[in-house]
Amino acid sequence: MVGRLARWWWAVMLAAILVAVGVRVIFIRSDAAAATRKPTVSFGMIGTIPALQTIRLAVTDVAPTGAPVCTMELSFRDARAGVVAEKRVLVGPQRSVMLDLNSASIGSWERGFDPNARNEFRATVRVISPTDPSLCRPMSTVEVFETETGQTRVSILPALRTG
Repeated sequence: MVGRLARWWWAVMLAAILVAVGVRVIFIRSDAAAATRKPTVSFGMIGTIPALQTIRLAVTDVAPTGAPVCTMELSFRDARAGVVAEKRVLVGPQRSVMLDLNSASIGSWERGFDPNARNEFRATVRVISPTDPSLCRPMSTVEVFETETGQTRVSILPALRTG
């Protein structure tokens, strides 16, 4: 009886150790996955008449001074998720960059856009580097303004950040 109880006790201890090791491995993997996830800032669709208006995506890295310079990808996408305009930029802490979209910046209207009609676009910002993307803290806004006068029609702030 004592031998059977001892074997049972060792079996339970071995199972507990295996479970603890397995849980630790899961936590290590999820921490590694979180560290490599690239934050993305996304806005909903916004309409504009590109011949008359400009959409401006502005991004500021609100990380404290001394943080590393971040590489970010700014883009505008159409309703089918096609890239209409995009730009990779280096953004230092407490610095800002912008990407404008209007009839001049799109250039070719081969995608079926009518520069004189209302078109829908979505702005996104994606952190490319550093390796630890938590060091970058992008804060983004989208503004629609009259190209000729500079008068703001719509301003949207801040956007949803995922990742």
